[in-house]
Amino acid sequence: MSVACVCYVGRQSEPLCFRVYGDTEELPMQFAAYAALDVIDERLASEQQPGAPGGPSGGDSYLGLAGPSLGTAQDASLFAYAAPTGLKIIVALTLRGALQEQELRAFFKRLHRLYADAVSNPFFLDTVETPRFLSQLDAIVQYYTDRLETP
Repeated sequence: MSVACVCYVGRQSEPLCFRVYGDTEELPMQFAAYAALDVIDERLASEQQPGAPGGPSGGDSYLGLAGPSLGTAQDASLFAYAAPTGLKIIVALTLRGALQEQELRAFFKRLHRLYADAVSNPFFLDTVETPRFLSQLDAIVQYYTDRLETP
């Protein structure tokens, strides 16, 4: 398993951070990530309706599979996380074995915590894409790359 991209998207679907890994092409992956926003918004809208199929998630921000990365050379699957604050995190994974669901949930929580720490900084300006944020993001991605999949 490898992480092809990590995308942070704001409440108004504005891009906050977009990072690709390996030999992933950025533009097709951006298209795939933003296309997944429709699936995410649809899923969030259905969870807010009482009695809707799928129902409320019980406070779990992890949304699971948001679709394949259509139109890209990468054979990646997109997974999503939506925080109560409106932040959405999209991760594209290239899978070669069974996915470790609990590790993926922990991965998203670490990514969310990284963002929360960045915007909670009293010296936060207007972007999270600082060298420190990006280096910590790269370290988290590297750590979870080997943990998300069983052989």
